[in-house]
Amino acid sequence: MRLWLLLGLCAASLPGCDSSADPGPDPARAQLALALSHAVEQVIVPAVQAFDAETAALAAALPAFCAAPDVAGLTGLQGGWRQLALRWQAVAPLRFGPLQDDLVFPTLNFIESMRARGEDYTEAVREGLATALASDAPLDAAFVEGLTFDRVGLLALEVLLFEGTTAEHPTAPEAVLADFQANPRKCAYLQAMADHLAGKAAGVAAGWTVRFGAGDAFAVQMGHERLDDGASPAATLIIALAEHLDYVRRRKLEGTPDARLSGGFFPQQRALLATCRAFLEGADPAAVGFLDALDALGLTETAAPIRAALVQAENAAEAEERSALAEALAAL
Repeated sequence: MRLWLLLGLCAASLPGCDSSADPGPDPARAQLALALSHAVEQVIVPAVQAFDAETAALAAALPAFCAAPDVAGLTGLQGGWRQLALRWQAVAPLRFGPLQDDLVFPTLNFIESMRARGEDYTEAVREGLATALASDAPLDAAFVEGLTFDRVGLLALEVLLFEGTTAEHPTAPEAVLADFQANPRKCAYLQAMADHLAGKAAGVAAGWTVRFGAGDAFAVQMGHERLDDGASPAATLIIALAEHLDYVRRRKLEGTPDARLSGGFFPQQRALLATCRAFLEGADPAAVGFLDALDALGLTETAAPIRAALVQAENAAEAEERSALAEALAAL
């Protein structure tokens, strides 16, 4: 059993991994509750709010660029996308609650299309763009709402901002800029895509901080003893993180890396690992992480290899070594 799943089971069956064990000391329970509270208040809520703000900022910057496309404007938008993608790394592991709001068409898939089946949908995005540019249909919200998940989201914005539409799909800034200058409809398509993503991000942030479904904000629900599906909030979070790391390892590190057009793959992995560290060790020195809870439960021997694997993963991501990073994630 992988260490992250073991950690999740421990969270689900406090005071220890064996649900038949005698109840542990109250401080151990309190430590886990504090770790979960810190995870929600200091990591998750700021992350969804930051992602929401970045998507809104990108969408708001487009009218000025589309009115007079230039190199400075394109460079700024590309930088905005890179920052947005980094912000997403702190939100992407949360495959429950507001991101998983529908069994068939969850919001998560409309933001990161690869998450659905682990496939690269760049060609689908290109096909959708070509069809839209050849048409005279209005490129409005209704148009984008009618598109499938594989033609929208972060990938769609990356394709639009980092490559041209000719057969060679050039990535030189001057070629990308020439596209926008020659075809205002591409800019309208970009605006529609950005507005759509901003709407999704706003919905996720509202689900965590205002209201989710017919209940309280999901941040509040995470403070309950059990979620509506009967699961432990702590176990739900930890296992979601484990599953996301497994997805990154199998689909991206051992499969097809994403963010290739923007050159953002390894920066995004470093951002993801920073989020993992915040959950495990706390967002700041004064915060309590889930590994602190394991220590309090007397499970230091379980926590130690997780800490070591996290350092190994961080080192591999910094060195941009895919195989070493995959190996480290397999141990988490």
